Amino acid sequence: MRRGTLLDIVDLRALIVAFAAVTVSCTSTSATDAPSGASTDSNPPATGTTTDSQSGGTRLDTSGGGSDSLETGEDSASTGPAMPPVQLCERIAISLVVDPDAPVFAPPAVSVYGKFFDHIVTTTGAEVRIRLGVGDRQPMLHFRLTPGVNAVDGPDLIWGRDFALFPEARDALGCFLEQADVFEGPGGDGDAMFEGLVGPLLDGFPASPPDVAAAMLIARADDEVNDAASRPGLASEAFLRLAVNDDRRRATAFAWGRDADKLETFTLSIGDTSAYYDRLTWSLSAALEDWRDNLVIACIEHDTPTPPRMPGGCEHVDILFVVDGSLSMNEEQAALRGINGMPPVFAEFTDALLDSLTDLQDFHVGVISSQPGDVVLHRHSDQPQASPTAALECAIPPDTNWIVGPNPDLQAQFACLAATLANTQETTAVNAAAALHHPANAGFLREDSVLFIVMLTDEDTQGLDVPRAEVHRQIMDAVGGSLARVVVLSIAGDPGTFESPKTVCQGPYGGASPGRRLTSIVRTFRDHGLTQDICGGDLAAVFDTALADVVDACLDFHPEG
Repeated sequence: MRRGTLLDIVDLRALIVAFAAVTVSCTSTSATDAPSGASTDSNPPATGTTTDSQSGGTRLDTSGGGSDSLETGEDSASTGPAMPPVQLCERIAISLVVDPDAPVFAPPAVSVYGKFFDHIVTTTGAEVRIRLGVGDRQPMLHFRLTPGVNAVDGPDLIWGRDFALFPEARDALGCFLEQADVFEGPGGDGDAMFEGLVGPLLDGFPASPPDVAAAMLIARADDEVNDAASRPGLASEAFLRLAVNDDRRRATAFAWGRDADKLETFTLSIGDTSAYYDRLTWSLSAALEDWRDNLVIACIEHDTPTPPRMPGGCEHVDILFVVDGSLSMNEEQAALRGINGMPPVFAEFTDALLDSLTDLQDFHVGVISSQPGDVVLHRHSDQPQASPTAALECAIPPDTNWIVGPNPDLQAQFACLAATLANTQETTAVNAAAALHHPANAGFLREDSVLFIVMLTDEDTQGLDVPRAEVHRQIMDAVGGSLARVVVLSIAGDPGTFESPKTVCQGPYGGASPGRRLTSIVRTFRDHGLTQDICGGDLAAVFDTALADVVDACLDFHPEG
């Protein structure tokens, strides 16, 4: 039986320790006795480069004129001595994870990677330290270099530092690619990209906090494992937490694969400088060349302070609820609606929103359920299972399918609409995205509003025949591509962390399954994606936490014109 059960991954730390002794020695045949940094590469430097007399590596001038201008070390006819290059950051840690079935193991692959790494060293001046690994349950192969050549008795490959390249690093990379091409590990076929990435992070890479951590995932297709550890939301959270202490400014990611929704979702979650490339459209060489400046930008901006808030503010907020209407959600619905003696959570939230945003003129509130295809905003309670009748009418204005607030009947209107009644198949996230584009809902989402999406469910979202990344794109398209205009909140079962995933939880409202797929989608909205554990039991506290994010989004909002 191929891996895939929860027991396979709950003790990932122990698994890392068990495989830590597996090593493959990659010795640099051209530099066995050379000191670190000495230029002993049998191949001459690239045309136009010169050898730096102090470092033994080639050096690129970054003092001006673009990244392609070369330092000659001699006076020119009229400009005088070249200015010394400016170091952009000190340390870049790169996790390079390859799928042995990816079509990139022919000899030219060393040149493709080498050109990329050369550019990063000679442009940024940083120490570029690379952890090489395969996409496997075994967290990595320890490719140990000959002592005195590069990384002494350790698994990390140092490509260069202080603008100097270490030519022997290419030999080590070539050895790694040869071994990876024929790799058959105990963890499977080498297509567990996220385990190949996170395993070394749990094993202590990087040893000290880098200025920038980069994840590079080179895949045949996608992460093809189907267990808890294959979820891009858990992998992105782990990468940010373990590599850069949750400082998204210092993280970036590159992924290359085919029809790779998980890999694309992962890159969306990391930050603006991250990117996914489909290998049917992009060669690896072209993709790396396109992305390399993103890594340089991350190096430059890793410690840029948050700019001061410019005066702004929204006048309109549009709130979309997707409320799971299956029978197991009765207690959660009662808490949300403020019935059966419970406080009116949503009414308290809107009161606080108005108190915090003195310029807010009004807000729209629309409700749908998680049942497949239920994407037209409700006007009646117990939809979509119950046929609309006068007795189920929620007393909202006749020309809309949503509440306009503030109004004195808000609490009663919302309590009526939020009483959804649906079947047991939940397509929560897919419904949220589709509702924003349905013609029947035209006018709900305004061009000058901030959008707040709330998804309340005790089951994970289904319906992923619509890819996670496509759900993200549909929501972003609805707000004109502006992440500043949207806040997304999921209230679902806590999925746990990559190394310690959770199963069904029990809370005051009953049990809930972990929302791993839903969390993966929500985290693509980065700082504007919020997740809360439905088993925590205090919906009032959840909305109080979300209030600050909605208020911040509104205060930062600058309508066009």
